Amino acid sequence: MFTLILPNSIGNLKKLQVLNLENCHLKSLPDSICHLTALKELKINSNFLYDLSERITKFLLDLKVIPEKDLAFLKLNKEHSKVLFELENLIGQKFTHVNFMNKRERRGIGPLSNEYKIENNEITALYIKFGWELREIKKIPPIIGKIKSLKYLECRGYFTEIPKFLSNLTSLESLKLIGFIKKINNLKALVNF
Repeated sequence: MFTLILPNSIGNLKKLQVLNLENCHLKSLPDSICHLTALKELKINSNFLYDLSERITKFLLDLKVIPEKDLAFLKLNKEHSKVLFELENLIGQKFTHVNFMNKRERRGIGPLSNEYKIENNEITALYIKFGWELREIKKIPPIIGKIKSLKYLECRGYFTEIPKFLSNLTSLESLKLIGFIKKINNLKALVNF
């Protein structure tokens, strides 16, 4: 998966009123974007902009033209945003921010897409589907182990084993591994879980 780099010259478009950067695989924006003071509409959803300066973050949060759903990643700490970006690249699918646990989840029906939930600037829930059709993901990516604030983890797919890093997720309250697990030989690692 490629990453688009927005040129610094974007800031020269002083009269620009509409800028749509949806699904551009951006992880950063140039400081010159702060010169776009005529913006009336800015769409930046489906990007994980984890490498933003404080100046850009403040500029984007102060703009009144960005839909709330597009601001979710700005409220996420940079480490967690980077993890989501890397997961997207690994599984080749986008993540969607959700604000609440919906009825579908309470009934035990899985998510329709890859989703994440944020509380206090940290990821607290991840819902991931790993290549059901292709059966290509063999291990749950260890990068998920970096999200220490994770309370809810649901992974659907075909796996070779239960990952040992799960025992490091000390905030985890709910774990759902749905699909096929080839062997379960490391449950001792989860005893303290």
